[in-house]
Amino acid sequence: MNLKTGKGLLPALLLLLTAALSSCDKVPAPYSTVASNIDTTLYPPPSFSIDPNAPRKVLIEDYTGHTCGNCPDAAVVLKGILASNPNVVALAVHAGSTFAPPQPPKYPDDWRTEVGTAFDNRFGVSSAGQPNGLINRRSVSGSPIVFHTSWANLVNQYLSEDPIADVELAVKTYFDPSTRRLVTYVHSGFVETISDEVNLGVYLVEDSIVGAQKWYNQGLVDDYMHDYVHMDMLRRNISPIWGVSLGANNAAGKIQRREWQIVVPAEFHAEHLKVLAFVYKVSNNEVIQATDVHIIE
Repeated sequence: MNLKTGKGLLPALLLLLTAALSSCDKVPAPYSTVASNIDTTLYPPPSFSIDPNAPRKVLIEDYTGHTCGNCPDAAVVLKGILASNPNVVALAVHAGSTFAPPQPPKYPDDWRTEVGTAFDNRFGVSSAGQPNGLINRRSVSGSPIVFHTSWANLVNQYLSEDPIADVELAVKTYFDPSTRRLVTYVHSGFVETISDEVNLGVYLVEDSIVGAQKWYNQGLVDDYMHDYVHMDMLRRNISPIWGVSLGANNAAGKIQRREWQIVVPAEFHAEHLKVLAFVYKVSNNEVIQATDVHIIE
């Protein structure tokens, strides 16, 4: 849920419609599904089979804020990593009480979200200082919080340890621009047996959001850029905040399917939206696979 207020009645109605569209159901093995009531004639579930050579992907979470003057430097690092490695998935989380809150008139926007705040509270990233991030939420020297200058090396390390995924994720979306209904199917195919309990989280991410940003050492008056382009911004959760359970002791070859439908808020630009999904171990929060797709291809 976006914390921005003062936008009128429409977003509230859209949120109510979103809640009304969600429910639960199950279908016979080998699939299980959550959030039914989807018209499968209009939105047919895709077929899926496991690719035993599916590549492992790494999730980078960049915790940021529009009055953090060093944060764009982290975004530049992230952009370079994405350009050089297709097996990296990015998420920019605007969170915390220092750099993310609105500071009008120059910084009027509030891009914090309920889900982003929950993530930040669990991992303590903004309280450790920004820019900082998480790489697969994996602990390094006792903490998962990593400064941006170390991101590239850790990504290369994690991908070189085992380039084949333990879980293959496949996301299929349908978006109806007339109703702004978004239907999302996610298949999780277990390439390897995983004894740990794992959850699947699914989130809505938006690119190319133009807004104000403080940026040091750019020769800007008051370090102020009014037309900064924010990328990979976390906008809301599609699944529950901490995802849905895929259970424990998933044998190699097992396939699980989850599905959701939501109404996309009117202020989100559909042509820039992506669905991001990741699977993580409940015991230690470590992400073991991630992927993202644009809702309009």
